[in-house]
Parts: sequence; C-alpha cells; structure tokens
Amino acid sequence: MKALPPDPSRTGRVIEEHIELHEEEMRTKVLQIVRETAKKVRIDEADIVVAGGKGMGSKEGFQLIHQLAEVLGGAVGASRDVVEAGWIDHHHQVGQTGVTVTPKIYFAIGISGAIQHVVGMQNSELIIAINKDPNAPIFQSCHYGIVGDAFEIVPLLIDRLKEEIPKVKAAADVKEEIRHA
Repeated sequence: MKALPPDPSRTGRVIEEHIELHEEEMRTKVLQIVRETAKKVRIDEADIVVAGGKGMGSKEGFQLIHQLAEVLGGAVGASRDVVEAGWIDHHHQVGQTGVTVTPKIYFAIGISGAIQHVVGMQNSELIIAINKDPNAPIFQSCHYGIVGDAFEIVPLLIDRLKEEIPKVKAAADVKEEIRHA
C-alpha cells in the first residue's frame, strides 16, 4: 500500500513516559546487529522491479534476478514460493502477503502468475514476463511476454543492456548539454 499524503491539519501530542527495565525482565536478547552496507533500492519505491519465481530453479539461479536488477538500477522482487524456500528475505515478496508495487517497469521472470502474486504488481505501468510455460497465467497479466528459458534469455538481456545503457546515458548527457547551451 502507498503511504497517504501528509495532512498538516492533523495534530497530536507527545506523551513522554519513563520506563525502567531490568535485564531479568527482558525476554529478548540481541545477539548481533547486522547493517546493510550497500544502498539498495526499496522495492515499494523503485521505478524498475525485477522479480523472480521458482522457475529460477535455486538460490544460485535466482542470482540472475539480482544481476538484471543491478544492471537496470532496479529493486529485486520475489514470489512467495521463493521467499518460503529461503532464497531471499520476505521484504522482497510481491503480492497479497507481501508488498504491493507500482513501478514503471515490472519484470516477472520464472513466475507462474498466481493471483496472490498478480494483485501485488498488476498496477505496474509495463509488465514483461519470461516463462518457459506458454500457458502460465502470468501471460494473461503482462504487456509483453517471452516464452523461453530464463537462463538463456536473461544473460543475453543483461549483455545487451550493458552495451546499450551507456549509449543511452551518453545521448541523454548530450541532449542536456544542448539544452543548457
């Protein structure tokens, strides 16, 4: 769900409470604090989401999803099956029991297209699906569908994007220079 816009007419008050807790009263113990070192794009704020499903075969196969997202500067999404398999954390889960996303571009790779997933991404501006099964329900929800093996298609897509993205950025830089000249 998207956050509501700020409403300056709403007010509240802060009530300050002082609570004393003793260690013997604590039931939770912090074992370790792990901080994320790399700045990642939040899935619910991303313009591009690259989501993978069980069709990626394994946690290792799912790395292709991470690679494509990195090349595109997007966020990684996942189906519930992938999260339950332990391939990726729950905050990447798209769908009814996960996050609802509305990116400009949504890639559904190796995702069958169960309704529980589709409700979380159906309002994306452009949906591109890659799946081996020509009868996968995801093809009923996408704008562009590619029937084929993700392990053949995605590496080719990554290579092509690595070639083309610098050209597009260079053209945009030239256009910006001309505009300011």
